[in-house]
Amino acid sequence: MNPSIVVSKSVFDIRPFSKKSVTVGLIVNKQISIIILLECKLTKKVVTLDLDQWCKLMCENNFNTIIENLHTRCKRVKIADNFFYSVNINQSTIVLYSNDNYITLSHIDLHRLKQLQHCIDLYIVEKQKKLESYQKTFDTAYALIKSDVNGLPSSCQRNEFTNQYIQNYDFSYSNIQNEDCSFMYELLQFHFNSLSNMILQDLVMFYEIHCYYITSKMDLLNYILIEIHRLNEEIDDNDEKEIQSKQEQRKTIVLFKRKIKILRYEKYLAKTLLQDIKKIKILKENIIKLRNEILLIFTSCVYITIMFAKWLNSFLSDG
Repeated sequence: MNPSIVVSKSVFDIRPFSKKSVTVGLIVNKQISIIILLECKLTKKVVTLDLDQWCKLMCENNFNTIIENLHTRCKRVKIADNFFYSVNINQSTIVLYSNDNYITLSHIDLHRLKQLQHCIDLYIVEKQKKLESYQKTFDTAYALIKSDVNGLPSSCQRNEFTNQYIQNYDFSYSNIQNEDCSFMYELLQFHFNSLSNMILQDLVMFYEIHCYYITSKMDLLNYILIEIHRLNEEIDDNDEKEIQSKQEQRKTIVLFKRKIKILRYEKYLAKTLLQDIKKIKILKENIIKLRNEILLIFTSCVYITIMFAKWLNSFLSDG
């Protein structure tokens, strides 16, 4: 996971002596968004809220319900996704929970927070207006730096080198607007280590994806070559079997032709010279047997079957 960076911050004190404050800033993690931090420096507790969680916490209905619940024993109450609060009646305090973090706010803290809401909301609106411009600026700068680092030898692609490179990066020749330069200079001067980690992690992921893509492509090519070889062997086997089958058919046809010649000769003798009725009857039986044998062997070859059948039928009718 890429490290998150918070820049362009503005701090609003809830209670200076208890060192509780609300910080509004920009969180940079490829995508820039507004973040609100509720912080207690004495206990070193920080709760991080996004805009949706902040709005739901400070909306009139929710906030009034929380104030009323300060005098009511209640378990955790959900405000938004991953955002809850519980009440300590004895101390008249609430504990805000966001993910795995929490912070305790007293009755006075809550009222002071409500007084600050208007100023905080105005600051958030101003940041929202510039959010798109900030995102374009960051994307341009990030792409330029990553491209330069990517062009360096692998021995130079390490944190120590990229840290110095990022700190001294000059945007004077790039198309970055002047009003966004302060945002970028803060990012480069004070968060160069996190930005360096982000860029190097991106490059490592790019190399891994690229290597995986090449490996997958080679595996696919090898599979295709193996399949082509298999199909070629299968085609060769089928061709050889087909040739053998045709040779056997030719031998069978030659044998039947010989038998047919013998039958013709016997038919001629039976009709002309011998006038043997018994012989003619046996001859007809042999012809029927031959016809059945032909039909059985050549059922797959329609043309040959039809030709033999026609000839044999004419042969029989003549007899």
